[in-house]
Amino acid sequence: MPYKQDDISLLLPTFRASVEGVIRRVRSAGHNPCLFDTLRTVEEAKRNAARGKGIVRSMHLYGAAADVICNIHGWDCAKNKC
Repeated sequence: MPYKQDDISLLLPTFRASVEGVIRRVRSAGHNPCLFDTLRTVEEAKRNAARGKGIVRSMHLYGAAADVICNIHGWDCAKNKC
């Protein structure tokens, strides 16, 4: 089942253009990328940090970070060799 795709329009415009370029290059290399996380709330950042999966002062809070993962295996591409 595909992962949810976050709203790329929430990213800062110049950063959004860079992310779009990365996604295009990854697709052209034959992979199936998914934009998983863009803008986060402070609460989300704190929750992720508490689980050891991020930091409280994440650039995601400002629309200046994005997670691009495999649309088939999520974060587990290395394990699945894709």
